[in-house]
Amino acid sequence: MTTARMPMKSSSFQPSPNMMGRLRCATPTRRRSGRWYPEERRRGQGNHIGPLCLPLLQRPVKRSLELHMRVPQATAVLVSVDGTHHPDGRFPISCDDLGLSRGHGVFETLPVYDSHPSSLDAHLQRLEQSCVLMGIPAPMPAVLRTRIRGLLEASSCSHGVLRIQVTQEGRQILAVRPLGRRLDTLRARRLAWPTPPFPPARAKHTSRAGYTLAPAAHDVDEVIRTTPTGHALEGTWSSVFCFRGGTLYTCPDDGRILPGITRGHVLFLADQMTISVKEEAPGPPEPNDSWFLTSSLQGIVGIHRLDDTDQPPMPEPIRALRIALDQHTGRPTAPSA
Repeated sequence: MTTARMPMKSSSFQPSPNMMGRLRCATPTRRRSGRWYPEERRRGQGNHIGPLCLPLLQRPVKRSLELHMRVPQATAVLVSVDGTHHPDGRFPISCDDLGLSRGHGVFETLPVYDSHPSSLDAHLQRLEQSCVLMGIPAPMPAVLRTRIRGLLEASSCSHGVLRIQVTQEGRQILAVRPLGRRLDTLRARRLAWPTPPFPPARAKHTSRAGYTLAPAAHDVDEVIRTTPTGHALEGTWSSVFCFRGGTLYTCPDDGRILPGITRGHVLFLADQMTISVKEEAPGPPEPNDSWFLTSSLQGIVGIHRLDDTDQPPMPEPIRALRIALDQHTGRPTAPSA
C-alpha cells in the first residue's frame, strides 16, 4: 500500500534550530511525478543547507558512506527476536512499531571474545537506564541473559559483535556478526554540535542517522561534537580523551554525553596507573596534545589527523593504558590489521 505525501500548508517551512543540518526549505512545494519538490529545487536553484549536510551533498552519497565504513558492517550471522532464532537474519516486524517507524528504541553493542560478551553487566545496566530515559519497557535481566547465552551458543562466531536492541514496543532483537578490523589511528574533525534536549544524551537510542552521516559528510572517520566555545564533548560513536601536559582530560558525565562503558574502564585504569585525570571537557587543540577515542569495539584508538592538522604519535603512558585496557576487557592479543 502506498501512502500519499501531503503538501505543506504553509508557504514557509521553518524547522527548529536543533534540526540536524538545519535543513531549511524557504519556498512552497509542488507535486511532480508523484513527489513534492520545493519550488527552488524545481527551478534548479537548490536548497539552503547547513554546514553538517552541505559537504555530504557535494559528493556522491553512496561512495561517501562506503568510504568511511573502515570497520566492515558484516551481515549478522544469527539473529534472535524475542527468543526465536532467525539464521538468515530476516524477521517480520510490525510497521506500527515505533522502533522501526520513528527510531524509538535503545541498543547496546559489545565485543564477544571466545564466545564471552565483554563487560556484559555494565552494558545491560546501561541498557536498562536507557529504557527508563526513553520510556521503553525494560527487559527482564534473567530472560535477556538466557536469550543472549542461547544465541551465542548457537552462533559460529567465537570472536564477534553482539548487538542488543529493544524497541518501543518492547521487542528484543539480538544479533551476532563477525568482529571487524581494529583501527590503530584515524582522522577526526571537531564540529560545534551542542547536546540537543531530546533524545536524552545519556540514553543509547537508535535515532542515530545524523551520527552516521556526519563523518561521511566531513570526509573523516569520526566527528567530535563540541560546545560553541570549542570544548570537546564526545564522538558520534566514541568517547573523547585528550592527554595534555601529563593530564588526561575528558568530558564529565553531566548529562551532555553518553557515559561510555570503555570510558569508565579507562578512567579506572588511569587511576590505577597513577595517571592524572580531570573530568573536564578539553578545549581547542594545543601543541603536543595527544587525542584519542574509546569504544567497546575499538578500545583505545589514536587520532593522527585532527581538523586537517597532523597529530603527534601516541605517547608512552597512553600506549601502556591501551595495553592495560585490552587485558582488562579480555581482548585477544593480536596485531592490528
